[in-house]
Amino acid sequence: MEENSSKDDHWKMLFRTTDLIRDLHSQQYPNFFCGNLTISQIKVAGTVCAHYPHPLMLKDIAEELHLTPGAISQLVETLVNADLLVRTRNEQDRRAISIELSKTGLELYKQSNDFFVKLANKLFTKIPQEKKAVFVEVLQMLHKQLVKINRKK
Repeated sequence: MEENSSKDDHWKMLFRTTDLIRDLHSQQYPNFFCGNLTISQIKVAGTVCAHYPHPLMLKDIAEELHLTPGAISQLVETLVNADLLVRTRNEQDRRAISIELSKTGLELYKQSNDFFVKLANKLFTKIPQEKKAVFVEVLQMLHKQLVKINRKK
């Protein structure tokens, strides 16, 4: 981004960058399933992926996404029917339901993870280590701020 660009343009660059990454992923995996999912469904699946290989309880997903367990239950049901997640009875509490990736969900998760790791390696190859460190630091700060803002809702 140019040095003299306004602060108002930073968000545009961020969105253009994420769009380019999404486009690269779509080109490499044109039949990837996520195009058929709603944002809420992707968030639920993403939450389960973020905790892989540990299964989650419905209430844990609800807390993390600031939604009701009922809303999460409906979203999970759709993802179970799409063969991305599975529900199992919790070993410690038979009344509780654990949510984890299905075989198909796990394959898609590994495929995406592999794609993004390779892409990040390509993107960072020519960037000096000290600039990478600054980028990571700024990214962590942005993430921390977004989490704070999200919790205030």
